[in-house]
Amino acid sequence: MEGKLQFIKRCVRGGNIWWSYHSNMRLGNRSIRRETVVESVERCQIIEDYPTGHPLPSCLCLSRDEAGDAIHYVIAMDKKVDSVRFVTVYRPDPSKWTSDFRTRRGTK
Repeated sequence: MEGKLQFIKRCVRGGNIWWSYHSNMRLGNRSIRRETVVESVERCQIIEDYPTGHPLPSCLCLSRDEAGDAIHYVIAMDKKVDSVRFVTVYRPDPSKWTSDFRTRRGTK
């Protein structure tokens, strides 16, 4: 059975990607290119899982760009149509995340 991370990577490799309005706005506001996000998916890790996300199950992923800077993105998985949707993309704020950008500060 294909795991979530494998599903995400396969969809991105195949170009089965949708970009939400919100993600497009965030990319523009934060000077992050779509190509940077797509290329970073091969190195991403799931750091939070939202299996009951609405309207689709989703997860928060951590990756790094070509300069080594952290990028977070929420990806919704639409297995019915074999695609993923980038819901939001951002650079994590160091004041809100631990130094490895894997854990929110103030959470257990």
